[in-house]
Amino acid sequence: QFSQNVKNILQELAEDTESDRALVFEYSNGTRNLVGLPFLYTSAVAEVNVPELSPVSHRFQKINLSILSGFIHKLEEEGSIYIEDIESIKQTYPILYELLKPSFAKSALFYALQGVDEVIGFIVIIKVDKAIIKKSSLTEVAKSAQLISSMSNFEEYQKELDLNNK
Repeated sequence: QFSQNVKNILQELAEDTESDRALVFEYSNGTRNLVGLPFLYTSAVAEVNVPELSPVSHRFQKINLSILSGFIHKLEEEGSIYIEDIESIKQTYPILYELLKPSFAKSALFYALQGVDEVIGFIVIIKVDKAIIKKSSLTEVAKSAQLISSMSNFEEYQKELDLNNK
């Protein structure tokens, strides 16, 4: 049910922002390196696209966050990042550029998903033929992120409420 609810939110978001693709990425823990530091990953867990586009979420599985650390750090600090033309990130974020280019992305808007105590992932909406209008899209993405974050954190909120009511 959670997955279907997320897809419904993404579908509405894509329609409201006239985006060609919308994805939700969640962070996860992995194994550890030889000195014991954990590897952190992100994976696309939900996707919607216009009928003319093939799904791409299968390409975005278990991506090591260390290769995107500069971008992820900026996203977590600023809350959102708008890329009007992905060609503009070819030098600054080459790995992100290489991930987006095969998805036919022209522009993208990323928005952090906030957990109870930390960022738990992000939403991205993509246009393939022209730039996203940032001002109107940012409000819609923020609303969707809040809904998805609330659903993701429901168990944590419930535990906190249960403890406070004892």
